[in-house]
Amino acid sequence: MPPGAPNGNSEVFPLSTHGVCRYPQPMTTQGNQPAGWYDDGSGQQRWWDGTQWGDYAPPAVASAPPGSQPKSRVAAGLLGILLGGFGAHNFYLGYTNKAILQLVLTIFTCGLASLWGLVEGILILTKNENYLTDANGMPLVD
Repeated sequence: MPPGAPNGNSEVFPLSTHGVCRYPQPMTTQGNQPAGWYDDGSGQQRWWDGTQWGDYAPPAVASAPPGSQPKSRVAAGLLGILLGGFGAHNFYLGYTNKAILQLVLTIFTCGLASLWGLVEGILILTKNENYLTDANGMPLVD
């Protein structure tokens, strides 16, 4: 196994590169842990990618602009079904570039590309995993 990989023995292993330990404490793992953020024992989080430990970095947290309200899944879905060819649902959710592309394609294809919006509207209403948030990363509310 490569240095720094969990081996199931709860073995403590150094977190060094080029033989020099640059972290305050070695980290331990139990079993074959999946990739994710883990506490290093000093209260800070480190990323384990399944083979090696990454540098300290805070997990990416979606931050919405101040004063923004969560968007409605039903409103977005209905806009997609009824006005999806014009990108109305994407304008509503904040995906402006995608909405403009839908609008232009609908015009140039004489309405044929409006099926794209219809499909997206259905996917939004059925809570497809790719359509759960708005452009700011805020979850859609029912």
